[in-house]
Amino acid sequence: MTKPARRSRIATQLMLWFLAMALVPFGIATFLTYRTSRDLMMRQITTSLHAIATRQAALIETYMHDEERDATVLAGSEAAAGALPVFASAWKTGSKDETAFSAADKLYHPVFERFRDALDLEDVYLVGADGRVVFSTNRGADLGGNLKQPPFASTALGRTAVDALMTLGIVQSDFDFYDTDKKPATFIAAPVLAGGVLRGVIVLQLDADEINRVVSNTSGLGETGEMVVASLRGSDALILTPTRHDPNAAFHRRIRMGGPVGAAVQASVLGKRGAGIETDYRGERVLATWQYLPALRWGIVVKIDAKEAFAPVAALARLATIIASITAILAALAAWLAARSFSSPIEKLTGAVHDIASGDLHRTVTVRSRNELGRLAADFNQMTAELREMIETMDEKVRSRTAELATARDQAEEANRTKSAFLANMSHELRTPMNAIIGYSEMLLEECEDLGRENFIPDLQKIRNAGKHLLALINDILDLSKIEAGKMTIFVEEFSISEMLGEVVATIQPLVEKKSNRLEVKAAPDLGRMRADLTKVRQTLFNLLSNASKFTENGLITITAERVADRISIRVSDTGIGMTPDQLAKLFQAFTQADESTTRKFGGTGLGLVISRRFCRLMGGDVTVESEFGAGSTFIIDLPAIVPEQVREAPTPAPTPPPTHTEGAILVIDDDPDASELLRRTLEKGGYRVLVASSGMEGLVLATKYRPSAITLDVMLPGMDGWSVLSALKSDPDTADIPVVMVTLLQDRQMGFALGASDFLSKPVDPDHLRRILARHVPPDSVDALVVEDDDASREMLCRMLEKAGLRVHEAANGELALAKLADVRPGIVLLDLMMPVMDGFEFLAVMRQDESKADIPVVIITAKDLTEEEHRLLNGSAEAVIQKNSMDQQALLQKICSAIARSQPPS
Repeated sequence: MTKPARRSRIATQLMLWFLAMALVPFGIATFLTYRTSRDLMMRQITTSLHAIATRQAALIETYMHDEERDATVLAGSEAAAGALPVFASAWKTGSKDETAFSAADKLYHPVFERFRDALDLEDVYLVGADGRVVFSTNRGADLGGNLKQPPFASTALGRTAVDALMTLGIVQSDFDFYDTDKKPATFIAAPVLAGGVLRGVIVLQLDADEINRVVSNTSGLGETGEMVVASLRGSDALILTPTRHDPNAAFHRRIRMGGPVGAAVQASVLGKRGAGIETDYRGERVLATWQYLPALRWGIVVKIDAKEAFAPVAALARLATIIASITAILAALAAWLAARSFSSPIEKLTGAVHDIASGDLHRTVTVRSRNELGRLAADFNQMTAELREMIETMDEKVRSRTAELATARDQAEEANRTKSAFLANMSHELRTPMNAIIGYSEMLLEECEDLGRENFIPDLQKIRNAGKHLLALINDILDLSKIEAGKMTIFVEEFSISEMLGEVVATIQPLVEKKSNRLEVKAAPDLGRMRADLTKVRQTLFNLLSNASKFTENGLITITAERVADRISIRVSDTGIGMTPDQLAKLFQAFTQADESTTRKFGGTGLGLVISRRFCRLMGGDVTVESEFGAGSTFIIDLPAIVPEQVREAPTPAPTPPPTHTEGAILVIDDDPDASELLRRTLEKGGYRVLVASSGMEGLVLATKYRPSAITLDVMLPGMDGWSVLSALKSDPDTADIPVVMVTLLQDRQMGFALGASDFLSKPVDPDHLRRILARHVPPDSVDALVVEDDDASREMLCRMLEKAGLRVHEAANGELALAKLADVRPGIVLLDLMMPVMDGFEFLAVMRQDESKADIPVVIITAKDLTEEEHRLLNGSAEAVIQKNSMDQQALLQKICSAIARSQPPS
């Protein structure tokens, strides 16, 4: 019983509703409160940080202005004006005059040393008008150096002093490491003028201690706040002072401009002001304000970690979570109490339903309630009574109806079997005389052309054309019958759409020009490739273009092809007679044309469009039409770019055990059991030992383990396709040298591939095709051919063709007579019909292949019969290839496989 589950489901629904009603308003209110509090707190903290940044910036600017004022005062002092000429004279010759310098130093050094100590300076320099450092309180390495010349000209001291000499104004350098002292410093230079004459400049060297003291003051910045001072140096922002989190940051830490971190620092050194949340140089999220000091060309950032700034808001969120949890528990409890008040009646109804479903039609429900549940229980009991009465009378009706349906089914199945047998027999009985008519007409045409009897040629052409028309009609009827019976299959292969259109246009061009029409092709450049049944797509286009050519005269026929997403659209338009709405309504009905007058004027059976639409629907598409009477028609083919493979049950061969000795072994990788079985038999007949793998991964394992002499590899495999397997084989040193033959043999009845014959001819036999086959298969030194055919007319026609090709022909009316002929003569080739009395072609092949002396004779199967799956399997391994009419010739592919393997490694 499912009563507990039923109660659980109701309680769950109620709890969800109660929770939604309780938590949604609470959640919205909490969210709004959180956002409001967060925004308010952000504004307050930003205001505080901005005030701190402004105050600290003012302190730095005040300090630097005071130092500039001190430099101005010193430059205007009598000491500076008097000392510069005296010290300059001591360096007049370019080198120091020790006597003169010592006298001047004794007089002025104490004075400037007092200035240095009183103003907390690092050093005081006197630079002459020629740029030479003539005095330094610290007597460093730059004493005596000419600041206008290398290496001193490129130093901060040199640049500052020379600029002051040139501008006669106060000049200050950026804070930077001074190469001589190897410590951060800035220089302030002021010109010394006496009596309107430039005597030189006085330069004050300041260290960064005072700036660092201002920056290190973190009052009001909490546990994580700090101030960062930076300047733009090339493509980086250089931090000038130690920071709270990195005491060694000064002149060592750089922030790349345009990088993902330190956006506030980057903005500040570019002269911008602002505030917000960003990622600092540590990768931490911080709340920051930033501004620019134009006098010093510095950017200042004051910031605090976002976690600390928004800690009160986070505490509020945690409190809201606790309240929400308590609310959810109370709401769930309320829902459970409410569910208990009415879940019991529902459980009773549920139990009754299950009992009735189990066959207990006498089950009733007792619910003591005056609400909707009570009324529902009463209606349920009434429904059960009526159902019980109806079922009691229904059993007899069902038994009677079942017997009638079984009889009808048996009759339908018998009718379908009769229809299939009739169509199979009709296929052979009708095709055989038609083939003879077409064949003899073509032979007579050749003879008339050779004899110059031109007056007979038109009549013979009419006979041949009429025969081919009737044969096409028979094939269309059989195709339609297969489609209706669900026996028509599709053969999916990959092909170029543009190439397919080109082939169709080349074939249909003579028919288009027959009524003075023009054919235009408008193909989009991105058509690419598609996977579909090439034969059926081509046949559909032929049918549509044939109709357009038939119903258009002196007009234009247009093919427009385009790819839309994963579908292919091909439009065939004409400027012909068009159709009325009534004619369009019955356009796709079998054996029906637009109207009787159209049939009388233009001919046709009305099957072409029906078969074309059925073909497209088999591939997951459709054919539709647009038409205007008197203005032409447009047929639209819509197909998926990738047609899915049909699922067919195929016999699964027993797995081939790996050979004990793998020297000379061939690995066959193919997921199609019929195809792999064919290759195995073909290769074993050539003396090879064969390994079989049904997937790419299995093939890689066997290739690595057994190192075969060659590999045949199917392109289309499940999971890992052939190209991926090939790439893996060639990237592995152990398997890279193994020859690989790519194979694309796909099983399909219509393709009839690889059933063992040397070649295949469809009736009626084309003489040119027959001559090409003879040239391929008949040895140069052989002049004998054996024709095995029960139909006298067809046999005579084939004999005449072969004799005309220069062969000595032997004939037999069935397989038994043919075997007797083989005992007397060894022909260079055998032309074999499959359907014969006494001994048919299948039995003849089986007997002939057992005779080692005759097993290698090429056999060309000539038949108008559609082979069944059983007949395919019967031929498999006995003949060397059979390719059904209207399908591709696979013999060349099998020969290429065997030749490639033979070239790579001879059989052992």
